[in-house]
Amino acid sequence: MSVIGKNALSAAVVLLLLAGATRAQDKVIGWSAHPRGSDGTRAVPPMEMVKQIDWLEIVEIYVDGNPVRIGQPFKANSEWLKHITFKVKNNSARAITYVQLALTLPQIKGPRVVPYTIDGHGISPDTRFRPGEIVELRLISDKVFDWLKSIATEQKLDFSAIDQAEVMVVLVYVEDGTQWMSGCVKTADAWHPCPHS
Repeated sequence: MSVIGKNALSAAVVLLLLAGATRAQDKVIGWSAHPRGSDGTRAVPPMEMVKQIDWLEIVEIYVDGNPVRIGQPFKANSEWLKHITFKVKNNSARAITYVQLALTLPQIKGPRVVPYTIDGHGISPDTRFRPGEIVELRLISDKVFDWLKSIATEQKLDFSAIDQAEVMVVLVYVEDGTQWMSGCVKTADAWHPCPHS
């Protein structure tokens, strides 16, 4: 084989290896087996812990702009947690001033949560998520993503191998000052009661 042929073959092998290393792998977002509120946990006032927030609905979930369903595998790259968007609808009669959906990563040890908030912003006094409106929840900060990567490194875990996330808790503030926390919400295609409740 000529030198040119060997170089071309080597380059092709390197490209195939790189493509395999960066290609999308199956990921899944599921319901937590032990969602907050399902075990009779109490919260400190003004927070109220409930088993399910019936009037908040997950309408759609997207990863990198592609729709996904809870519990069903989908293809995504190693930075998939940065690119999740939850579309949620206010089915109540009151305006919501803050909503956060937090995921947990079973493959990372310890009580780590990944928070998604309205357009990736924290609590804002100007936020009003009115009855019937749909808003998008995004990762609160790229710093959270970097923090998770550092924890994975400390635990000697390959961060690119993380392929599971679970809905752990939903936090909602309404305009009268009431605060609700729950591990379960209604999704557009079905009711999902808390497992083990």
